[in-house]
Amino acid sequence: MDALIIVVGVGVVIGVVLFTVFWALGRITRKRAAIIAERFPNTKLIVPMANFFGQESKGVTQLRGNGIMVITSSEVYFQQLVTNREWHIALGSIQMVETTKSHLGKSIGRPLLKIRYINPEGRVDTVAWWVKNLDEVLQTIESLRQPSTPPPSMSKQSEAAARERFPDAKMILSDANLFGQESKGVGQIGGTGLLLVTASEVYFERYLPKAEFHIPLHSIQSIETPDKYMGKSIGSPLIKLNFTNEQGQADSIGWWVADVESLKTLLESTQS
Repeated sequence: MDALIIVVGVGVVIGVVLFTVFWALGRITRKRAAIIAERFPNTKLIVPMANFFGQESKGVTQLRGNGIMVITSSEVYFQQLVTNREWHIALGSIQMVETTKSHLGKSIGRPLLKIRYINPEGRVDTVAWWVKNLDEVLQTIESLRQPSTPPPSMSKQSEAAARERFPDAKMILSDANLFGQESKGVGQIGGTGLLLVTASEVYFERYLPKAEFHIPLHSIQSIETPDKYMGKSIGSPLIKLNFTNEQGQADSIGWWVADVESLKTLLESTQS
């Protein structure tokens, strides 16, 4: 009987301690979340209790733990509660958003949010969290990753230069968003740029960092409009060209454009 009383007493004490700890943690989290909400007036979503599973480039020995995630119109921000360390992941640097069962060798039996992006050192990196509202977080990030309009001065200058350079252009799109070229892998940089269709090629000029892509029309094998390309999606159809690259290998490339069907129809007309 005495042993039972001791066990029950210990259980009650442990319960009180845990309740106090969680109550205090919740209070700190709510206070910190309120401060962060004031700091980021363009906040789209706040996740007050995201469990950080680490940053790939920092290895398996880094300190993990709970924190606050904030998704704004320009970045995914995370602040760790214990260390106050901060992560800023620009939406434009994100290459892929997905779910995974584990990250850096750690799992909890539930899906995790994983972001693949270009870190400040210019290298491909990944981070992962467990979040309670995983679907909502995924949808919020993907909706905000929709192509943004480039600076008007940049797009107008590029378009004017392109018209002079390609007087036979049949279509010029100044806000095409590159999703990548298959042969270049998942670590490549996408981005907004100028897409042209001429009598002989599909030409794309990425604004930042500057890069050019030339795809001869005769090299195009097929044209598709998938919902996803290289693991990335923004909830609307993309244009995908399957072609033979300069190395004579089967390759593909994908963009988001505002009028996918018109571009597809034009490209198909060049194949006949």
